[in-house]
Amino acid sequence: MAGSLRASCYIFGVVCCCLPAWNTAGLAQAFVLPRSGISRGPKHAARSVSNSGEYRGDGFRVVRCLPSFSRRDADRVVASGRVSVNGLVVAPSYRLKAGDEVALDGKKVEWEVRAAAEGAAGGGGVFAYFKYHKPVGVTCTMDPNDRSGLLRALKGAKPLRKLGHGKVGRLFPVGRLDKDSQGLVLLTDDGRIADLLTQPHFKREKEYLVETTPRLTSAQCDELARGVEITTTQQRSGATITSRTAPCVVERHGGTRDRASIRFVLLEGRNRQIRKMVEAVSGGRCQVSKLLRVRHCELTLGTLPEGGVAEITGGELERLVASSKWAETARQAGKKSASRSRNSYENKTPKRKASDGGKGKGSRGAAN
Repeated sequence: MAGSLRASCYIFGVVCCCLPAWNTAGLAQAFVLPRSGISRGPKHAARSVSNSGEYRGDGFRVVRCLPSFSRRDADRVVASGRVSVNGLVVAPSYRLKAGDEVALDGKKVEWEVRAAAEGAAGGGGVFAYFKYHKPVGVTCTMDPNDRSGLLRALKGAKPLRKLGHGKVGRLFPVGRLDKDSQGLVLLTDDGRIADLLTQPHFKREKEYLVETTPRLTSAQCDELARGVEITTTQQRSGATITSRTAPCVVERHGGTRDRASIRFVLLEGRNRQIRKMVEAVSGGRCQVSKLLRVRHCELTLGTLPEGGVAEITGGELERLVASSKWAETARQAGKKSASRSRNSYENKTPKRKASDGGKGKGSRGAAN
């Protein structure tokens, strides 16, 4: 028996020595047992990495090219204009293709080797979508150093186990809620979905059930629906904006003598918007005592318990994707229209160049 085993090993070694390098790798792969859990297989690895170390995936998010920064800090660095792709400033959700040149503060970043390595390890290509019922006291950040952050709150969540720790760390919240609020939060690693759901010009609905103390009057609710002037701070850029809120749905649903239950449907997502609106309309006499988000576009909280996590699948995922495709079509149509209007002076207007102190715009969903 031992002799037969030694003979088999000898024959295998001779065959490997005689084959070209690429065939040897393929033969060795055939003798490797698959890992437990979700296996992406060699087909996925081949799509993301080539023999030359070039990236071959469907798009690598630019913030993942900055491993020395935390998730939140990388977002801020890109949004501030310190990162450029092919000489132009981009958004944190921008996805890189093979051959793109990335620079941080003017210094070239070698990103393709890192991206290819992650792809070979099964780190890309398939996006994940989950909804989470965030409790009060949890901060919408994936910063591992934040003791009240999502990473710690989500630890051990059964629906996330199949992703593995590394994949969970790449999820991020879409449509943040502040620490004192609770309700529906979308968790994904798909930056395209995030942008299409939160960009203000798409006017995606977000629904909240709110309790105020003391009770707001009908006249005050009507004023809220028409819009009130508030001052908010953008999450990414830190810019302070004072302006009137957009018209929204504000409906009273019972309550008590000292407390009002109100339904809000917003088409924008400014930082702590509902709390500031209630304070503005009441002159600071009324405060939000409870804020629960129950819907974000086509996603609903449903019966998901507080602290619960559920994978988005089936019809709900189809509606989410269909909604994002509609938004993407609208955005592309807007780009074409804008391009036609720029034709007359495009050559006279220089493109925005990367700078060390540039200010980014937009937010991936502000907290209410």
